[in-house]
Amino acid sequence: MKSKLLLGMLLVLALCISAAALFLLSYQKTLRVSIHPWPGYESLRLAEHFSWLPDKVEVVESDNATQSMALLRSGAVSAATLTLDEAILLKGEGLDVSVVAIMNESIGADVVISRTSSNELTNIKGMRIALEGNTVSNIVLRELLIETGLSVHDVSLSYLPPNEQVRQWQSERFDLAITYEPFATYLERLGGTRVFDSGHFPNVIFDVLVIRNDAMWLRGQVLTNLLAGHFRALEYIRVNREDALRRIAAWRELTYDEIGVAFNGLYLPDLHFNKRMLNDRAQFFEAMKQDRDMQGIKLSEAQLHSLLQPAYLYRIQ
Repeated sequence: MKSKLLLGMLLVLALCISAAALFLLSYQKTLRVSIHPWPGYESLRLAEHFSWLPDKVEVVESDNATQSMALLRSGAVSAATLTLDEAILLKGEGLDVSVVAIMNESIGADVVISRTSSNELTNIKGMRIALEGNTVSNIVLRELLIETGLSVHDVSLSYLPPNEQVRQWQSERFDLAITYEPFATYLERLGGTRVFDSGHFPNVIFDVLVIRNDAMWLRGQVLTNLLAGHFRALEYIRVNREDALRRIAAWRELTYDEIGVAFNGLYLPDLHFNKRMLNDRAQFFEAMKQDRDMQGIKLSEAQLHSLLQPAYLYRIQ
C-alpha cells in the first residue's frame, strides 16, 4: 500500500514538474520589451496596434528611461528602447547586453523649454535648469551653454525626469527645462516656449533597441520578427504618414500638428541604413566614444564594438 501511495505521489510530482517546465519554456519564449514615451519608439506601438509583432512579444510601457533600465537590469523585461548612452552605461555596469538596431537619430526632438514668451535664447545666466541628469540631457546642456557662452557654474541645476517636469511646471521651481517629446509639447501647452533643440548638433543623439544577451540567444527568431515588425511600421509611417501620425497622436493625447512637430525632430533609419551604420560603424562609433567618455565609463574600444550585434537585421525576410 505504501509503495503504491509513494508511486502515486511521485507521479503527481512528475506531472507538476512537467507542467512547470512547460510554463517556463513558454515564458522564456516571450520577449518583453520596455518602451517609454518618445516618438522614436512609437513604431513598436504601431506594429503592436496592427498585429505586426509576433505573439511572443509583449510591449511594456514605463514612465521614463530610468524605469526601463531598472526593468532590464532586474530581468523583468528582456529588451528596452533606450538612448545609446544608456546602453553603454548598462554595459559599463557589467550587464550583458547588445544593441541590435538603431531606432532613431534626434535632429530636433530633444528640446529646451523656457518660461519666457520669446523663442530666442536670451542671457540664461543665473537661471534654474531642470534636466533628467542622464548623458543626453547633459549633452543638450553642454550645447546650450556653448551656444550662450556660459559654463555650468553660471546656472543652477535641478534633476527631474521629463514627466516630473510637467507635473511640477506650475510650481515655478525652474526657469528652463531640458526635455524631449512628447513632454516638450506638454510643457508648451502649459505656456512654455522652445528656445533650443538637438537640430543644432546632429549625429550625436541616437536611440537604440537593447536586449539582454541571455534572451537574445534563447529568443533569436522572436527578436528577428520583432525587428521585422518595427521596420514594417516605419514603412507605414513613411507611406501613410497622416494615418500613422493620427493614430499615434490619439494614444499620446496630442493633436495631429503637435505629433507632426515631434516627428519632424527625428530621423527614422530604415533597415538598409541600420545595416550600413552598424557594420560600417565609423560615424556611429564616434557617438559611442563620446557617450562613454562623458560618463567616465571604463570600456575599451573592443568592448564598445562588442555591444553592437547587427546579425539579426540580416535574418529579416
